[in-house]
Amino acid sequence: MYEYLNGTLIEKIPEATILDVAGIGYRCKTPLSTFSELPEIGKKVKLYISIIVREDSQTLYGY
Repeated sequence: MYEYLNGTLIEKIPEATILDVAGIGYRCKTPLSTFSELPEIGKKVKLYISIIVREDSQTLYGY
């Protein structure tokens, strides 16, 4: 479904990242190894995405 997200880094915390992609904010869960490699807030970033769909949630994971 989704392969990657390419956008501006809006927020980063150890367990999640928020990217602005064409005016839409995507919250992606990220491992610590990805968090440590992220650029400064406001910079462009590309995250490869895996989406997990469950009965009660749809969660994006970014690497």
